[in-house]
Amino acid sequence: MDTIPPELKVSAQVFPLTNDNTPEFVMVASEASTIIYSGGCQSQTAEAVAGENRITLNRLADGKYSQCKLQLKDPTGHLSSVVSLTSFQVDTASPKLKLLADIANFTNTSTPSIRFSSNEPGSIRYLDECSSSSDEAVAGENTITLNALGDGQYGQCRITVTDAAGNVSTLQTAAFVVDTILPTLRWIAKIPSATQDTTPSFTFNVSEASKIIYSGSCSSEVTEAVVGDNEITLKELADGEYSDCTIRLSDTAGNQSPAYSVALYDSFRVDTTAPTLSLTKEITSHVNASTPSFSFNSTEDLKINYAGSCSSAALTAVAGDNEIVLNELSDGSYTDCELKVRDSVGNTATLSLGSFTVDTVAPSLSVTSSIPSAGNDATPSFIINVSEASNIVYSGACSSSASVVQAGENEITLSELSDGTYGDCAIQLTDAAGNQSDSLAFESFLVDTTAPALNLTTAIPSYVNDSTPHLIFTSTEAGTISYEGACSSASNSVSVGANEITLNSLSDGPYTDCRLKVIDAVGNVGTLLLGSFTVDTVAPSLSLTTAIPTSGNDVTPSFVFTSSEAGQVSYSGACSSGTSSASVGE
Repeated sequence: MDTIPPELKVSAQVFPLTNDNTPEFVMVASEASTIIYSGGCQSQTAEAVAGENRITLNRLADGKYSQCKLQLKDPTGHLSSVVSLTSFQVDTASPKLKLLADIANFTNTSTPSIRFSSNEPGSIRYLDECSSSSDEAVAGENTITLNALGDGQYGQCRITVTDAAGNVSTLQTAAFVVDTILPTLRWIAKIPSATQDTTPSFTFNVSEASKIIYSGSCSSEVTEAVVGDNEITLKELADGEYSDCTIRLSDTAGNQSPAYSVALYDSFRVDTTAPTLSLTKEITSHVNASTPSFSFNSTEDLKINYAGSCSSAALTAVAGDNEIVLNELSDGSYTDCELKVRDSVGNTATLSLGSFTVDTVAPSLSVTSSIPSAGNDATPSFIINVSEASNIVYSGACSSSASVVQAGENEITLSELSDGTYGDCAIQLTDAAGNQSDSLAFESFLVDTTAPALNLTTAIPSYVNDSTPHLIFTSTEAGTISYEGACSSASNSVSVGANEITLNSLSDGPYTDCRLKVIDAVGNVGTLLLGSFTVDTVAPSLSLTTAIPTSGNDVTPSFVFTSSEAGQVSYSGACSSGTSSASVGE
């Protein structure tokens, strides 16, 4: 009879964590027995043999198992003690991996990164050409930086994550290219320092297709560069200076070249505006230089061409003021002279020099009629013949309101002069071009506008019995005499001082209109009135009307006589009287 219960011992437990959903354990039975399972675990193995038994549990769902128990029942019905299996977990699910950020198809880093998520931690293993120092994945987000790769093309990189239970998941990247070399640019033609093109172009050559990144004030519709030559036309630009226009090339991997200036000298100027020109000093309408000059102002530096009859050795101009000396010109009129200029980008402008006459010949003059050596005209005149219209410059004591003469004969009247002698008077002509004639000096001349001063010092008596009466007068200057009225004389000249004049024979009678004129050497006339006088050469006729008695006792005897005219009475002999005048009649 068997009274001893069987003994049960688990010699090899189920792994605490397993990805086998039919895990195994090993138990040792002291005798053949029936196995009783409980706590959620079962097995197809129902009978245990004495000794070691490898038991495979029936398929278990993933999860934790901590209640699994075993008991043996021998054929006699005795039960062993209950033995618990140690807790274990069944995990047959591979880690769930999700690629969050793949390696770009083209990357410019030799250590590209992969970002993925895992629902559980695990160990990482790398396949293919990729590797990394990261060998553990965490639950959640993971960033893996690959070890350095050489430039080149890479197929798919595989990464496995193995969880603690040994479940494996694989993550696979897309094929990619590692390119760490910057795109290079070889210039063929840059934008010149100045251009009148508002959409200027430049050309360069690249070894790989790239994006064009514009910066500064310039841009273009072209944003992609192809392998080989690329001509880029900029969008329209306003006139002005551009010093910040650069491009960078960015290849497919994102490598960016340095910034390149699109201008030949790092800056360029767009200039579509013609230069502005203004004459600051014109050639005068008449110029006496065969190489006349002018000045003009320009808004920019220029190259100069000449049109028309003029030229110059000056072929460039600067911004600001410029003086140009023309090449030698013959005397004559010029109406077609022009300055044609071109700025550095080809904008043109024209400046007319106007109309002018080159005259290097001085005017000539000759005297046709000179000022008399003496005259009584305080504004004497002279006539000159001149070769061309000119201004007159007077010197010395003479002047005139006539400041301009025309070609040919011109009569000039001097401004009023005081009486006196003039020996320093001269004129000089200046033509419109400024040429000056030789100075022409006048012969010395006298201006005398004063009439001789006459003074009657001995007049003709109011009654004179001389038919050729005489008079005496003084004159301040010599001259000739003319007579007016009823009187005349053989004397026709006077001298300075006293002059005695005997009149030609006069008939008896009264004279009231006699005068004489003294005309000096220059024609000034002095007049002298001779007063009123009567010429009477006939004696009075007397007749005794009542004589004195031959005897008488009157000591003052009287007599009566008649007279044909009044007169003074004079007595002779022994008689006299207080009566000294007689009247006509008794």
